[in-house]
Amino acid sequence: MILYRTRQLTYPGLTGVFVVLIIVPLYLAYHYQLGYTFKGNLCLLVAIVNLFYLINFNHLTITLTPQQLNFGFGLFSKKIPLANIFYWQTADLSDKKITAVGIRRLTGHQTVYLAKGHRSIDLKTVVGHFYLTCNQPQILIDKITEAKKLLNYGKN
Repeated sequence: MILYRTRQLTYPGLTGVFVVLIIVPLYLAYHYQLGYTFKGNLCLLVAIVNLFYLINFNHLTITLTPQQLNFGFGLFSKKIPLANIFYWQTADLSDKKITAVGIRRLTGHQTVYLAKGHRSIDLKTVVGHFYLTCNQPQILIDKITEAKKLLNYGKN
């Protein structure tokens, strides 16, 4: 059972850049008939790498179930049991001066999952400290609070 799910898209301009970086090398390889030469293979490799980035870093997905919190970009996702979360609140990342999209490691054991904007939730867990950007962080905080209450109620 899913208690909450959100999907935050990255900046449209970034998606456009990745699409261009996929189409241009393929066009060059086809137009100049590079075939299986070094330049042709290099164009194909650039297109494949950018397609991989486009698929995996196009959106940040956060899913809350009664047992765990799942979040991440495509293949780069993390699952944390709710029992391991001991601190959660809304946070503003504008003071951290992070402008890139993706997964960023800060000082200590802080990791930022940044799709778009600076509104986020601050999670402290047994395995680390995470910031997750979210369209509606307060709703996610409320849902985590409810899920933690249900989890603690089930233990008693």
